[in-house]
Amino acid sequence: MISLLRSFMRNANKFANYNFREHAKRRALGAFRHNQSLPNDLAMDEYLKGKEQLEIVRRQAVISGLFSEGASVVQAGKKN
Repeated sequence: MISLLRSFMRNANKFANYNFREHAKRRALGAFRHNQSLPNDLAMDEYLKGKEQLEIVRRQAVISGLFSEGASVVQAGKKN
């Protein structure tokens, strides 16, 4: 489960847009915290759903990089 969360965070950081990046991170952490207390059989189902969502995030991060905009106000002062 931890490796799935790390993969989500790694791929979320690839979004060019600050808002998309932070939203993906929040959703990943929220889902991880929500699913921590699930029994094993339900946890496996959620893990498989998480793998599917990870593939979606990967594809969206690539698309985000292809059509990136200029730096937003929030990103103007930040250096990644």
